Amino acid sequence: MTVKNYEIENNFLDKEVFESLKTYLLSDKIPWFNMIGPLGFFNHQFYSNVDSSPFFDVLSPITEKLNVKIPININAKLFCNTGALSQHMIPVEVTDPHTTAIFFVNSNDGYTMLDDETKISSVENSVLFYDGSRQTINTNCADQKVRLLLKLDYF
Repeated sequence: MTVKNYEIENNFLDKEVFESLKTYLLSDKIPWFNMIGPLGFFNHQFYSNVDSSPFFDVLSPITEKLNVKIPININAKLFCNTGALSQHMIPVEVTDPHTTAIFFVNSNDGYTMLDDETKISSVENSVLFYDGSRQTINTNCADQKVRLLLKLDYF
């Protein structure tokens, strides 16, 4: 699916499936890798041209529902509460048009901003779809301990 502007789907996963996935992703089972500063932004790479993580299968409820045929890159981004919102530019992984889905794991005051300055609120169990060749900016959060999202680039 190629998305021209953007779409949002709320209540993406069934409640029980979502709660189980959220609990797992927010647990201490997933190893996080620091991307900026001691308290800022952490990443976990699930897929980058190959299955990159022993935890890849935990995402099957999402990848199956999205009908991901050819994954490009799938990672989790964990933004820590640093007391005030700050913006983080997320690099474009592939410049050719493709679908990117951002799955919001928890609700918070953080947001994703598209290249046209549209701000998308972080609402748990919702998915933002857009053309992944577009630049986005993400923020941390100031009202929860962390902001967690999954970014899936795929054809």
